[in-house]
Amino acid sequence: MKTNTSKQRSDESGKGFFKKNFLSDSPWILLLIALLVRVPFLGRAPLWQDEIGFTRNSNPILTFGHLLETFWRIIITDGHMPFPYVIWYFYFKFVSLFVENPLVKPLVTRIPALILGIAA
Repeated sequence: MKTNTSKQRSDESGKGFFKKNFLSDSPWILLLIALLVRVPFLGRAPLWQDEIGFTRNSNPILTFGHLLETFWRIIITDGHMPFPYVIWYFYFKFVSLFVENPLVKPLVTRIPALILGIAA
């Protein structure tokens, strides 16, 4: 009868790249890599159609009541529920205190999506 020693068990558990690697030890490393890959390219491309829709419907110049009224007009034709517009609306309200006209700056517009994407 053959018995497993602790040395044999440790050798077997470390075989293969996917069984034990640095990414499985810490998910924070993977999140950091994802962040480093995304951030340099955020502001390079112009806004896409859905991003333009978010900025148009979440304009911080509008009142919150007008934002809610807009939901009822567009909810049938738009694929998004109202909650993301509320997030972007308050984000643009806050950012407009520090950045002039944040709605036309792709980098500023994409930061909430970056944060929510990394958090997911």
